[in-house]
Amino acid sequence: MNIKKKDFLNNFKETKILILVIIFAFFVFQLLIFKGQKIYWDEAVYIAMGKYFYSLGRNAFIEPFRPPLLSLINGFLWKLSFDPLIMGRILSIVISSLFLFYLYFFGAKVFNKAISLIAVIVLIITPVFFINSFRIFTTLPALLLVFISFYFFNKERYFFAGVFCGLAFLTRFPFALSILVLTIVLFIEIIKDKTKFNDNLLNLLKIWIPFISSVVVLCLYSYFMFESEDLVFFQRIFMPLLGGIYTSNITSFFHTGGFLYYFKNIFLQNPLFWFSLPGLYFFFRRKYYKNKEKLVFLFAFLIFALYFSISSHKEIRYGLAFFSFMALFVGLGVDGIFNILKRQKWLNKYVLSASLILIFIIILIIPFSSTHNLVKLLNTSGKDEDFYSFLKENNLNGSVITTTPFPSVFIDNKMYIAYYYSMPRLKDILEEKDYNYIIFSSIECNPVDEKCPEQREKILEIIRSNKLIYKTETYKLYKRN
Repeated sequence: MNIKKKDFLNNFKETKILILVIIFAFFVFQLLIFKGQKIYWDEAVYIAMGKYFYSLGRNAFIEPFRPPLLSLINGFLWKLSFDPLIMGRILSIVISSLFLFYLYFFGAKVFNKAISLIAVIVLIITPVFFINSFRIFTTLPALLLVFISFYFFNKERYFFAGVFCGLAFLTRFPFALSILVLTIVLFIEIIKDKTKFNDNLLNLLKIWIPFISSVVVLCLYSYFMFESEDLVFFQRIFMPLLGGIYTSNITSFFHTGGFLYYFKNIFLQNPLFWFSLPGLYFFFRRKYYKNKEKLVFLFAFLIFALYFSISSHKEIRYGLAFFSFMALFVGLGVDGIFNILKRQKWLNKYVLSASLILIFIIILIIPFSSTHNLVKLLNTSGKDEDFYSFLKENNLNGSVITTTPFPSVFIDNKMYIAYYYSMPRLKDILEEKDYNYIIFSSIECNPVDEKCPEQREKILEIIRSNKLIYKTETYKLYKRN
């Protein structure tokens, strides 16, 4: 006799209302906490680049290796006279909430409601997701675009799948891997059914043409934005990509970690991610790999996880690129275990449900506690407020050399950045650029560069030769003599 299988939670008629309530609560809570949080380095950079774009280079600065899309959006808010930090963070909260919404409804169509609901809950309570959801970072916007791309791919609207892969690439360069995911899945489809070879080849072209167009857009952007006699044509058109590789190498000594760095950290932050292991087992046991729609998520998880695990520059927030796919496998693991136990006649279903809920509550204490402590730790409002207030209240006329991007959030001066460079190059900047002020915080040396400390002292002498007009624990503001 066939018994119709009922997946965990799928019998709840009000699941859609439940997920909307959860995401709305997440949205409101994020709005309540974001204003008190310190500004991150990357947030300041994207704000500065937005000002640079919409002032045609007269304000702030640009980092050549950053993708342009998020800065263009944030700069538009600045151009409309909104506070780019506040409105940028509100926009980030909206994007994070939309991503959770999309994760649930798209996951429910590909897997089931139970799996997608668990994935959303697991992500929300994971500290690295929760505390980065309001920040002006590129990962979550790029992830949203990738999920939209996968949605169109599953709907067999391949051109739009390529368009959103391209937009994800222009938001965060490593997300070009999404086009690789779709290409692999289509190649598998070609191997499985050679009678549709021509159709699938045409589908590949439909995906790649808009994606290649996004690469061309980036090359044109780079060519016209970074004009320099020191750059050959190849360097000029690929400056953002080449600059990203260079910067990743010179900053990786600050952010090191082994191959298992991301997995060790995510299992510690949220033990529920251990359920992704049985989730992978159930993926193959249920033969989901035969389904094109589901196979996309497997390859997305594997390819993004491999890329970031072998990358030399590691930060836990980068792992969000594949933690979101991993969360779906957590849901699959929980769903699979529950359904196996549910079929055991000796196990009372009410005892089983109560036991699982209790286990979940106990496990959830760890990520909730971590998130609460991190939010308190990151709430550093007032630490550098005196210096930022001084900048806003005292109009600095002229250009500024800065060793940190943070002042760009509060002033609109033309800036020259004095970081990411070798010490000899930094010395040239101080001697060649036409500047009026220096905002100094610190200059770090690569531990393997033996000449750096001596060169740094010479640079500090040049900086100190100017007039010190304001000083805090973190910053020193010098006026050029």
